[in-house]
Amino acid sequence: MKKLLTICIEKNEGENTMKTTNNSTITNLRASLVGGLVLVMALILAFSTVSVGAPTTLTTHMTVDDAFDLYLSTDDTQIGTYIGSGSSWMNTYTFMADLTPGVTNYVHVFGTDRYRVIAAFIGDFSVSDTSFKFLNDSQSLVTDRAHWSISNLGFGQGYYMPDEIGINGSGPWGFRPGISSSASWIWSNYGYDLTYRYFSTSIIPVPAPAALMLALEGLGGLALLRRRRG
Repeated sequence: MKKLLTICIEKNEGENTMKTTNNSTITNLRASLVGGLVLVMALILAFSTVSVGAPTTLTTHMTVDDAFDLYLSTDDTQIGTYIGSGSSWMNTYTFMADLTPGVTNYVHVFGTDRYRVIAAFIGDFSVSDTSFKFLNDSQSLVTDRAHWSISNLGFGQGYYMPDEIGINGSGPWGFRPGISSSASWIWSNYGYDLTYRYFSTSIIPVPAPAALMLALEGLGGLALLRRRRG
């Protein structure tokens, strides 16, 4: 009788252990599946090129001595979409254009000297939200030496750093209204290359921070499950 009772107890304990193990395995599998789904969705949200809200707008205030054409491109080697033009350095020209979501956009300026006195380009640029940033890691940029490229040949080729001739307010132009006081007049050879020049700068897409956090949390959860199961 005692032997039979011992066998029954051992059998029950074995069944309970198996149930606990099975339940734990099922729980881990469910958690793993949920973590995987969270990770996939987070990555889709973080890196999707589909815009779900209003498009990001680029606002430009600029002028060139003597004339210019402004373009917006998604390929630095291609001139891009025409945005506007100007033909007098005494005027400040303002333009607004929507960026292509999820990819790098390039501001292209083709500047031309006409009267063979001095040539220069000045402007400030801003984007309407934090889904994009300029090369200075902010949502606004002025003309300067550090964040613009200039070429004698064309867009996307033969780039070098422009020269800064002077900040907004410098002679012979004086202060150009509507343009940041920290913007610099830029050109090659300090404005004495009296011909045309190509200017370019980048506007870079920024992944959604919340989606990235979810992705990291999902990766952390999967790693923890693997350690527990190991």
